[in-house]
Amino acid sequence: MSTRQSCQPLSALRWLLLLACILLSDPCTAKTSYVDDNAPAGGDGLHWTSAFCHLQDALAVAERNNEIRVAQGLYYPDRGENHVLGDRSATFELRSGVVIFGGYGGLSCEDPNQRDVDQYASILCGDLLDNDLQGAGIFNDNSFHIMTAIDVEGDIVLDGFIIQGGNANGDTWGGGVSIERSQVLLQNCRFEGNLGSLGSASALVIQEADSSVIDCVFAGNKGRCINLVSSDSVFQRCVFEDNQGGAVFSSGLVYGGAGKPSFLDCVFFNNWAGTGGAIFTIDGGRPTFRNCRFINNHASHTGGAIAMGGAWRCRCFSWLSLCR
Repeated sequence: MSTRQSCQPLSALRWLLLLACILLSDPCTAKTSYVDDNAPAGGDGLHWTSAFCHLQDALAVAERNNEIRVAQGLYYPDRGENHVLGDRSATFELRSGVVIFGGYGGLSCEDPNQRDVDQYASILCGDLLDNDLQGAGIFNDNSFHIMTAIDVEGDIVLDGFIIQGGNANGDTWGGGVSIERSQVLLQNCRFEGNLGSLGSASALVIQEADSSVIDCVFAGNKGRCINLVSSDSVFQRCVFEDNQGGAVFSSGLVYGGAGKPSFLDCVFFNNWAGTGGAIFTIDGGRPTFRNCRFINNHASHTGGAIAMGGAWRCRCFSWLSLCR
């Protein structure tokens, strides 16, 4: 029987305390690394003027209580020292206790520490050969998982990135981010244009883990966008729109976990699938919705907004707007 405690809405406060602890930690162990895809090769990452040009190189030297600042630009998981171009299995491996912030102006700005995640887009891209937009698009050479956190002890923070172009086809899950048995805070991120086979979680999979996803957007992904497997994760102020194959799949009992995710102040708009255009939950999945809106979601079979099968229970609080 799982001994994990359910995530509650106050988890956001917990993550703020975590950030404070990391950023105010012992200066002898705390370090900030800088990454800018405009930087020349060979940098040591200690300053913007000597920034790493690949995120992989910053992750390779990151230790607990370290911070990584990433400038606007494109970053690919198959690039960096000891990586092979075009390797679909290459992934950004998140490290314990490491905080990664995107959205910095970097070397292109007078003040490289100026941060605006909308104006200065830091993009983690799985389109390894840069051919997704050429003609009909070629996706079979894209990353299986752009970013992963698997069996990582301690907390991880990823804040302010666009994650696009992952392709979890075959037997893989989580084309954008794959989280297994690890605690991750995803904040101010946008998942778009990720793909997956039927049920394979094109954008995000959280398995046997309780993570927090705050102020994120999941838009235009193909294949069920998110898979939550034995997960009590919390989604707060997130938007799910235009996802083909449905927005969220939730199940419990597969690994003995509870499978009780929470959705707080979220919007589900114009998602569609065969079953459960917005939400499909089975096998003990017990989601909670508080102040959520479901608008213009569709299903060709059943459950335009929510479809539930097996032993399930759904808890809805305050107002819940269901359309189609």
